[in-house]
Amino acid sequence: MNWYEYHTDNPISNNHSHTILHDLDNILLNDENLKPQWVEHPAEYTEFHIKRNKDTLLIVVGESWTYGESLSNIATGVQHYNFDSQLENCFGPKLAITLNSDLYQYAVPGNCNLYISMELERILEHVSSMNYKKIYVCIQMTECGRDNTPVVIYPNTILSSLINKDVKEDTLENWIKKYDETFFEYYDQLLKKYKNLNLDAVIWKNFCKTNTDLRDYEFKIIETSWIQYSARILGVKLEMPMFFSAGWLNHIRYEDQGFKKIKFDDTMISEELDKIEKSFDFIKGNQLHRSHPTEQGHTLWAQYVARMAGWVDGI
Repeated sequence: MNWYEYHTDNPISNNHSHTILHDLDNILLNDENLKPQWVEHPAEYTEFHIKRNKDTLLIVVGESWTYGESLSNIATGVQHYNFDSQLENCFGPKLAITLNSDLYQYAVPGNCNLYISMELERILEHVSSMNYKKIYVCIQMTECGRDNTPVVIYPNTILSSLINKDVKEDTLENWIKKYDETFFEYYDQLLKKYKNLNLDAVIWKNFCKTNTDLRDYEFKIIETSWIQYSARILGVKLEMPMFFSAGWLNHIRYEDQGFKKIKFDDTMISEELDKIEKSFDFIKGNQLHRSHPTEQGHTLWAQYVARMAGWVDGI
């Protein structure tokens, strides 16, 4: 890692509208981390540690929804970056204010679940010597289709038994369930490994439903996806799909021979594609979404996570 300090003479550090910067010790940033190779312009401000002299730490990991894509002056596809806007508007800083904690965030637009899991392990090891009395952990999972390229680059991972030549004969529905359970088991073992850090962790998805009935883990699962919660707030009923990328489905069904043992049910697929279309239509534009969550969407999600995780009452 190549950490650098965000000096206090920078304008952002003098902006008192940023409650997250109250009691500030320093801000450390690092952009030498795992990023999706298919994203043309690697984002800036993808990993930072805001030290506020607190004895608790909030760790937040995820992809573009956690990062703050489409917030004010943020459009990473055209290389518009704004750390000021991230700290002002993202749910991570808002949640850290609620918890009165330091904040460590790793979030990369276009990120995949494999990279999120690998980097969380690195982060927990990194902070293990920092003497925090309690560490809250937020893990945002995204859809499964983004992992096809990373498992080629990193062939010996937790997904090795599920991808390409090692795929066992199965239905698509069962394969997706095993995908979720593989990650949940990994996070369960990881959190147990660092149990001495007094961890309190929660997991949710932004796009998809939770595709397993297993619930006995070291973390809480927020069953409602971020899209689904926003829809509920606005009085719209949405059922979440098992996956979110029609392009990924087409790839594994017709192009990737490693998935030739998967049985594809046309009726099931049609139903899932219909759910995806309705989700896309919903997030195209409303007060909580401009494809990605709006400022208000981030605020409401921070409050919801805090309640569902059992970290606060009454907000």
